Amino acid sequence: MEPGFEVFVAKARRGQTEKRNGPMSQDGSRLPVLLSVSAVRAEDGTLTGFLGIAADISERKQTQASLRDSENRYKALFESAGDAVILIDDDRFIDCNSATLEMFGCTREEIIGATPVRFSPSVSRTDACPPTRRWIRSPAPSGQDTVFRMAAYPP
Repeated sequence: MEPGFEVFVAKARRGQTEKRNGPMSQDGSRLPVLLSVSAVRAEDGTLTGFLGIAADISERKQTQASLRDSENRYKALFESAGDAVILIDDDRFIDCNSATLEMFGCTREEIIGATPVRFSPSVSRTDACPPTRRWIRSPAPSGQDTVFRMAAYPP
């Protein structure tokens, strides 16, 4: 199909709504938009025109780029930390860094989905450390991280 108006209305002619992302401009500058084109028909079904709506998605694109940058910085910090960093959800490990794997001497596959108790020293599996178990099981207040310290001492 040749570039031009027909590119935008081809689906609308067939009764489908055309939606696409792409750069558009009114004054010569280009900005990202979400474009939706629908056919307008008379009561007898005759095509009388098209309705096009373009929404500026510049802010959305900028937010997505900022989020990607933030995720990349977090990932770099997470992976390069010298200390073990573990993410736990509902009493299960959901992620960890390489320092964690080295500390526990296991693979990522072995730790993800496991409970902290599985990797705890045997003394913490007894009642010698009940507050630690309570902290692990307590949900964090909304929007806050739960930080806990686990210590094991020889019997």
